[in-house]
Amino acid sequence: MSPNLRSLVPTTVSLCDAEKDNDPKHTSRLCKGYLTKKESDGVLRQMTWPPQSLDLNPIEMVWDMIVVTCWLLYKWHCKCNNLSDAEVMRMYAFKSYIAQGLCKSGKSLEKNRGWPSSGISSDYETKKRQGPTAPIPIPDVRLDATAHWIIMSEKKGRCRVPGCKGTPNAKCRKCNAHLCFTSTTNCFLKFHTE
Repeated sequence: MSPNLRSLVPTTVSLCDAEKDNDPKHTSRLCKGYLTKKESDGVLRQMTWPPQSLDLNPIEMVWDMIVVTCWLLYKWHCKCNNLSDAEVMRMYAFKSYIAQGLCKSGKSLEKNRGWPSSGISSDYETKKRQGPTAPIPIPDVRLDATAHWIIMSEKKGRCRVPGCKGTPNAKCRKCNAHLCFTSTTNCFLKFHTE
């Protein structure tokens, strides 16, 4: 809230209503004190909402409608390709896949040309199911060529590239995956390009 709220309120309006729900940023001491002072000065009137109240934010509803429509199109596409129900992602998995992609992906620095190859993506899917390790990120994040930095971990971990048996200390900061990076083996590059 701006300190010069009075200048933003038209002269014909003597009072401004401040809506607030029980979001932590609205219930902080700083915010409560500021709003209470402005209310006692006659600048605004506070409107309190009950906790867990309905949020009528239209953009959130529009985003949800878009995602649900995309999921329905995905289900229709899977049905046309004769996939079984077990192979089709549930809506919550679909939403989390989209969220992970939106949160972690960036622009690719290289242009992909030609037909997509059936490289080692299927091997990664197999490796995902082999054991209780950190999950391999989705291909959109793994291959986005943005902010993948090598860091050294205190603990060793199994290399996430299929076929590699190494247990390196090096790992990708963004993907949180242990990857071999030595003078003879560069699983880091292979993991982020294939």
